[in-house]
Amino acid sequence: RDDGVGYLVAERLMETLGEDNVIARQQLTPDLADDVANFEQVIFIDACVDLAPGVVEVRPISPSGANWGAFVHEMSPAVLLDCVKELYSKTPRAHLIAIGGEDFSIGEGLTPTVEEAIQSVLGHVQAMLAQA
Repeated sequence: RDDGVGYLVAERLMETLGEDNVIARQQLTPDLADDVANFEQVIFIDACVDLAPGVVEVRPISPSGANWGAFVHEMSPAVLLDCVKELYSKTPRAHLIAIGGEDFSIGEGLTPTVEEAIQSVLGHVQAMLAQA
């Protein structure tokens, strides 16, 4: 359901930006540090429970100072940036584009509200890349 919106947006971005510039993953893992270290700017896209359904918000992200070694199964974008900083001495500019989800149950397809928000997300991505 709506928890898959980030993955679906990433797949659409691959069509325009190319597979070398977009990574589609269901969850973040430490092995992504190698890829993230190669970019000056990173944009994470994910569904969010603390926003109203369909609302899109851009949030800056920076390393959190966490012990990332303890997060090998599940990690946040900030913890992934910690990993990149420690391993590669780099800190790319990073943002999270959060989309308020409506239905987080197991199932297929986005709710209409979240589906409509995708155009806004794509617009934010284009604007952020144009500023780079």
